Amino acid sequence: KYTYPGSPISRTKIEDLRAIDKKKILIKGDTLIYDNVYAQAYLKNVEISGFEIESRDFTKTQRSIFETLWKIAKPVSKLL
Repeated sequence: KYTYPGSPISRTKIEDLRAIDKKKILIKGDTLIYDNVYAQAYLKNVEISGFEIESRDFTKTQRSIFETLWKIAKPVSKLL
């Protein structure tokens, strides 16, 4: 059986998690950026809704916003 190096409930290592004060930016749901696709998904009780946008330029813009926010965000390991 393969075990993941992260927590028992997640494959993500604690060192790869960051947090930003929700007063600085409001992000609802999950955001995914892959290839030329930007997607957001929301889960409310048992209802799932979301959307995908396939656009090279839009995805580049969203990726640059994410990377800027990533630099501002604090590593979760330092907040624990």
